[in-house]
Amino acid sequence: MIDDQIIQAQVMTRGRIKGLILPLFIFVLGSFGLIFFGIWQSSKVLDRQAIQASEILLNSILTDNKLSLKALTKDYSFWDDALKNMVPVVNEKWAEKNIGAYLHETYDVSESYVIDDINRTIYASSDGVPENRELLKEIPQAESLIFQLQGILESQSIEKEISDFVIKSSGEICVISVSLIRPDYSEFSEDDIRSLNFKPHMLVLAKKLDKNFFADLSSRFAFPAVSFVKNIEEREIGYAYLDLMTLSGNRLGWAVWHPKLQGSALIAISSQNFAFAVIILFVLMVFIVFRTMKLFRYFDRQYQAHQEGKDKMANYERAISELVQGEFLYELSVVEALKKITVNAVETLKFDRMGIWQYDEDKQVLACTCRYDARLQRFQSDIELNVKDYPVFFESFYKGQEIYIANAWKETAFEEINEICFDTKEPITLVGIPISWRGMQIGLVFFGKWEEGYSISNEELRFARSIADVVSLILDTHSRTLIENELRQAKNKAEQANLAKSEFLANMSHELRTPLNAVIGFSDLMLQKIFGDLGSTRYEDYVSDINMSARHLLSLINEILDVAKTESGKFEIYIADVDIAYEFSNAIRLLKGRFKDRKFEVETNIDENIRQISADPKCFRQIVLNILTNAIKFSGDNCRITIDAILQDEFVVLSITDNGIGIPADHLDDVFNAFHQVESTLNKSVEGTGLGLSITKALVEMHHGSIEIESEQNVGTTIRIFLPLHQQQDQDDTVDAA
Repeated sequence: MIDDQIIQAQVMTRGRIKGLILPLFIFVLGSFGLIFFGIWQSSKVLDRQAIQASEILLNSILTDNKLSLKALTKDYSFWDDALKNMVPVVNEKWAEKNIGAYLHETYDVSESYVIDDINRTIYASSDGVPENRELLKEIPQAESLIFQLQGILESQSIEKEISDFVIKSSGEICVISVSLIRPDYSEFSEDDIRSLNFKPHMLVLAKKLDKNFFADLSSRFAFPAVSFVKNIEEREIGYAYLDLMTLSGNRLGWAVWHPKLQGSALIAISSQNFAFAVIILFVLMVFIVFRTMKLFRYFDRQYQAHQEGKDKMANYERAISELVQGEFLYELSVVEALKKITVNAVETLKFDRMGIWQYDEDKQVLACTCRYDARLQRFQSDIELNVKDYPVFFESFYKGQEIYIANAWKETAFEEINEICFDTKEPITLVGIPISWRGMQIGLVFFGKWEEGYSISNEELRFARSIADVVSLILDTHSRTLIENELRQAKNKAEQANLAKSEFLANMSHELRTPLNAVIGFSDLMLQKIFGDLGSTRYEDYVSDINMSARHLLSLINEILDVAKTESGKFEIYIADVDIAYEFSNAIRLLKGRFKDRKFEVETNIDENIRQISADPKCFRQIVLNILTNAIKFSGDNCRITIDAILQDEFVVLSITDNGIGIPADHLDDVFNAFHQVESTLNKSVEGTGLGLSITKALVEMHHGSIEIESEQNVGTTIRIFLPLHQQQDQDDTVDAA
């Protein structure tokens, strides 16, 4: 399929190569046009950004002047001296000194006014010179600001200043600020203010936005000249516009100016680079066409070589397929399989000889187990090479390096080997592929061509490597077969030994129970004194010890017998309905009789939805007793045990938690193994055989359940048992010995 695509691509490319120049030329022109259009659009965006930045700058400057004038007005009006010298009688000298010439010269204020509570002008100054003029005549729009400030005062707002842009009666635009003259209480108290008969007076400061203002603005910020128009019909391209709005939302007019734009400079610089790029692209087009023609000639040669290699690879793949098809090699002996591989490889590669060598590490020998000569059509005799006789050769072998020699007779490292391996002095091209298995060198595959300087192709080399992989697989399979046979024999012996052990334990347990039952029975008769007194009280103690020891030994034998039954597959269960609450109370009662000298408490919490469970009553009782017995044994004097039973997805989950000594983390995986005990035999403090949890796990699994354990040393242990709520009696509910 890949070859068909290559041919199709070749035909399509050859058919379109002549018509490639015109589309390529159109593509280049279109690309240049698109680039130039992008530059032109970028210049427009750059100009718009410059205009927006200029508008933002002027707006910020005007806003800053308005806020500065507002702060200045607040500073001079919130002053006890202003209240004392301007309210209720105007101190002309003080006013001229503080809010007249000094204020105008220092802060570039154009006009200053003081008005009384009925909006009469009681003091006025223009450019630092006192004048007899009315504020509302000079700046009619100031009246609306005064009304707004009076409304703010009535609302008891903290702000007692207001500023805005206005137009004077002369048509000049200015920014004014109005503020209430009020005390700062540094000299006056509230009683003093009331005694002055205080009435609201206001301080008004104005600053012209005239040519001088914008000339200073231009020198400080490199800003262009600004003009004001009341109305504009259409905005001109390249000009910036800023509308001056009052606080009431009325437009006073527009500030218009022509900012410095960089779009034309960008187009000029880009045009120079554009011309240079045209030249570069033209040269590149010529180079591409030239390289395309050269690549087509190279393509023809490579395609022809590809077709030849393809035919060879098809033969090699077919040969490999014949080797492994039907897995016949794995049904033959190793020698027969290697012989088939050798013949197949030599005939496929058209080589003269092939040999398969195996390395014996124990004997330090490289043995050729299969040598085939294609010219003689027969197998050669097997030979061996000793490591100590050819150190240079084996040094290369141990490194796993591939060998390629144009003339083996000219290689000093192989000269002695050639005399043993070859019966001719003809020039030999030698190829050696190492055989690896699990990172170790286990042999070599050699190919010989009776031709000096023969050049082996990549396809032939890949096929030779594939042959080495097949040989390695066969040797590995043969080794695995031997190992599997040995493991199978060992497994059979172990199973037979385990079965014999289980049968022995079962038989011995039955044999031991008979005399123990007699000992227990007769000792019970003696303790009950059915036939009279024993004589001495010591005999009674001895008989009691005998009875107790026999019963303990019988319980151990019963546990061993249960283990033997589960391992031999002879333990049968009989499913019935089991009352969980009754079994728990019965078990607790039995344990209180057994552990009379131990103090323990058991708390039982059973889900109200659980009444009965399907299980073997005897097995369920043994499961509960085994776990509770362990909890009491491995807890201190103040033993507390909690039993929880809940319903979870058709399973009853029994959780038994104690506050005992706990189990080390490295022992948790072994607690369910038979005869495993956490304490060593040298420091055991609790009696037992270590079979309780092993038997419990087997009984739980016979009920199609599972068991898990969590424990922490010096904290306690929790055992969870998962049992099906409902299950049927099976015909084969036994434990599989395997």
